[in-house]
Amino acid sequence: MIYLCLVGLPTIAASFRWDAKAAESGVTHIKINRDDQKMYVYNKNGLVGSSDISTGKKGYRTPAGTYQILEKHAVKRSNRYGRILNHYSGKVLDSDAAFKDRVPQGAYFQGGVMRYFMRLTHTGIGIHEGHVPNRPASHGCIRVPKGFAAKIFSATPRDAAITII
Repeated sequence: MIYLCLVGLPTIAASFRWDAKAAESGVTHIKINRDDQKMYVYNKNGLVGSSDISTGKKGYRTPAGTYQILEKHAVKRSNRYGRILNHYSGKVLDSDAAFKDRVPQGAYFQGGVMRYFMRLTHTGIGIHEGHVPNRPASHGCIRVPKGFAAKIFSATPRDAAITII
């Protein structure tokens, strides 16, 4: 087991399971459990895969409900959250910035990269690749581990049901 330390909290490295053969027939439903920080991926024959996830932290709780994918982008940048960089040196001035934050003269805001983004709400909530500390840590999106994100992105059609409990 690999232990990491983020902001003083020990976490276990995120893991996932994927049955490539079962996934060949596509994905029909994804269930996201916020309490357990787990995702379960199904097709008409049953479970295709499961993964550790990270949902919205305090003040940014991921909304419960049933959704469909509104749009898919292999690479997307957030227009709300990212970092502030010095325009001339490229040095990161703030690694946890919001677009609404004051940007000093000579700096600029750069939205965070969200690979394999699948939008669920018109307010920007989606599923995408990201850091998964196995606890709520996002601004509302559902983060999944590298490797797993590409698999569900490829196998999940826009009409698949996404249930968040």
